[in-house]
Amino acid sequence: MYCGWIRKGAGLVPAVCAALGLAAGARADSPPATVEAATVSQWTVGLDAERWRLPGDETAGIAGLHLRRQFSDYLRLGVDSFAAVQGQRGGFITLGVGGEVRYPLLNALDLELGASVSAGGGRGGHELSGGGLMLRENFGVGLPVGDFRWRAGISHVDFPNGGTISGTQGYLGIERRFSGVSADYGAASGRYTLPEPVDLMPTEVGVFVRQYRVRAGSVTDAGQPQANFGLIGAEWRGRLSGPWYVLIDAGGAAHGQSNGYMEIMGGAGARLPVMPGWWLDAAVTVGAGGGGAVDTGGGALVAARIGSDWQIGDRDVLSLGLEHMKAPSGHLAVDGLSLGVRHQFGPAEPTHVSADASADVEALPVRVRITQQTYRAATASWATRPIPDIGVLGIQADYDVSTHWSLTGQGLAAYRGQSGAYMTGLVGVGFHQPLVGAVQFEAEALGGAAGGGGVAVASGAVGQVNAGLGYEAAQGVGVHASIGRLRALHGPFSANVIGVSISYRLSLLTGAR
Repeated sequence: MYCGWIRKGAGLVPAVCAALGLAAGARADSPPATVEAATVSQWTVGLDAERWRLPGDETAGIAGLHLRRQFSDYLRLGVDSFAAVQGQRGGFITLGVGGEVRYPLLNALDLELGASVSAGGGRGGHELSGGGLMLRENFGVGLPVGDFRWRAGISHVDFPNGGTISGTQGYLGIERRFSGVSADYGAASGRYTLPEPVDLMPTEVGVFVRQYRVRAGSVTDAGQPQANFGLIGAEWRGRLSGPWYVLIDAGGAAHGQSNGYMEIMGGAGARLPVMPGWWLDAAVTVGAGGGGAVDTGGGALVAARIGSDWQIGDRDVLSLGLEHMKAPSGHLAVDGLSLGVRHQFGPAEPTHVSADASADVEALPVRVRITQQTYRAATASWATRPIPDIGVLGIQADYDVSTHWSLTGQGLAAYRGQSGAYMTGLVGVGFHQPLVGAVQFEAEALGGAAGGGGVAVASGAVGQVNAGLGYEAAQGVGVHASIGRLRALHGPFSANVIGVSISYRLSLLTGAR
């Protein structure tokens, strides 16, 4: 669900595809163009700040990122991520799903009651988060101001599966509302009428590899010299007016000795043309990261990037960049070299479409899955300490590039099995073949990064294959079951995987080129 987002007014819209790690490609086999009415849905993206109390009178400043869709006047559902940004727990990150009910009060205030189910941990491992399951409830008020909404209230956080974090605290937040345009799954690219004015935003989605060269003086959280390490990850960009853009990217360690390290970064940049098909690029980003014994202090990260983009196809861009990143409250300071490829969606420039006007759009068929997987040891040395089966929870997303093939990505974190610091982000390809009625055979092959929680993945690079069956109703809702194998490319970790998921299909619409 990453390419059909639009920008309303002059605001900017991040997409969930950075926290989840999606790849992208051009769709093939599009059916003939049609003229239909599009659906405009309302979304919010928000950032919260709160402080958790940890054992031993320790505290950690936590930032929460939320992406929610409005399903009725009162109900919103979506995805959540929480990350440490202050204290000594850099790398403590959770991923999950959440929702809230809102009810209007007097003087434009509204009441909010929310809940979140997440998984993860880090920088303290299972001693803090246990199996990794996190439950959070919140109660507060909100004040809309234009397209923004200020929030304040009280939240309660608990890690009930053997964790030691539990407490009640206040929170402050801000969110930005925007719109998304969609149609029923299977809708064709063509002309659609829109029920309200919108600004269609050009977007780019891609994958990257990044190698970090550690500067002198950087040490691990154990005080040892920090070794160089490399990441694999995914990036989303949204084009604003002129040369400006916003971005979100997420990556995990897949090379070196820092498996379990993860970072989530967001920021803004500009791309200036040098000659046709060649641009210079610069950006500034901030975010959170840590894990893998990398000392990021409280977890906050800041970075500056400069690089170059080359057009290598009608809609594909090859990027090469240099970066300097630092943890202000930790010892980490690195210089990075990145190589990536991105695919461009939507119009070449931001495009305004009036209400009831007929717009030329591209239909992007996607499937979003809430997924639970169970890892069972396939080798006796799959972990560095005795651990039971590991349960992981998270989000998967697929983009159909043809009748049978899709590009797929997932972000999962442990919620049980005494491995609360374990996380994985994978991208790959999927295959689906109808069998009988709404039942289909499904298979996928993925690669990426994983680590933390005591699993023996060495550098962090892993690969996974899955096969199974899915049932998808005409309304776009489906259920799926699969079996597979996940293994480290360089370490002894190997696990048999049993997965179940609930999915929803739709076609996101973006302005055609």
